[in-house]
Amino acid sequence: MVAESLAKEDPRQPVFMFLHTIEPHHPYLARPESFWRFDRGIRGSWDGTRTWFERLNVLHPRVSKADLECMLDLYDAKIYEADQEFARFIAALKQAGRFDDALVILTADHGEAFAEHDTLIHAWDLNQETMHVPLIIHFPAGRHAGARVRERASLIDITPTALAAAGLRPALPYRLPGSDLAAMAVTPNSRPTRRIYGEVARWDSNDVDLVAVIDEDGYKRVVDVSVLPRETAVKDTLGLWDTHADAQEKVNLVTKLPVRASYDEQLIARWLIEQRYWRGRSPVARPPRVDHDEAVGRHLKALGYLGGASSRTGTP
Repeated sequence: MVAESLAKEDPRQPVFMFLHTIEPHHPYLARPESFWRFDRGIRGSWDGTRTWFERLNVLHPRVSKADLECMLDLYDAKIYEADQEFARFIAALKQAGRFDDALVILTADHGEAFAEHDTLIHAWDLNQETMHVPLIIHFPAGRHAGARVRERASLIDITPTALAAAGLRPALPYRLPGSDLAAMAVTPNSRPTRRIYGEVARWDSNDVDLVAVIDEDGYKRVVDVSVLPRETAVKDTLGLWDTHADAQEKVNLVTKLPVRASYDEQLIARWLIEQRYWRGRSPVARPPRVDHDEAVGRHLKALGYLGGASSRTGTP
């Protein structure tokens, strides 16, 4: 599809493409020819169905070590399939003569939890297994090739990076968050000191409302800001961790370092106030209507992107 789309475009004009793959997503049902590469023969209770995940529970999962190992094999197979599709995309860019001048950004909106903090899949925690995602950039003309940037980056950096690379400076009624990552690539070995924030906001079937900060010293604080939650966050997902010394976030330091925990909570409070301010400055516009057929609606709902009344055909 990418090759066909590029063939229709004027090769002298720039093209913007957004490709969203759902490959590494539960229930991780990989093609047999992909699964055999990672299959260690561990099955646990897995029966190959979507309902298997529902029986395990997302919060406080009833899952054995064998179940987890089986899920990891399936997940690796789906990552492999995503890698294969990305390779086809790069090949299509090269065939069209666009790769050398292209800004290519590969990232993910979240990772996946495998019971590290008493949860499965995603959208229920802000621990490293779901918050730390890949971010790989190919700059035009091969600039910064091979650089591995130590400074922390965030998904909010993608828009300013793309705008800067395209030479665009849109006039906006609000402050655009994020930074141009090309500037970080100039000094890739700088000590990470940037604060990074994350959020899991309430949605149709999830009342958990979490906010996290990784501060300038690498301490990470996750708090539950839910108001009268009907479903409270899992205790293991809340706390204070030293991401330098404890990358897997196993040792909760809230009791040991109360001053640091309080400091990070103040950072979170200020960030929430700033978010409210800038959202108030943003123009309120009704999103465009997007029509889809019933089959697409059912597929999106099964993946968790639509729910309730919003899953009806033709509803944006």
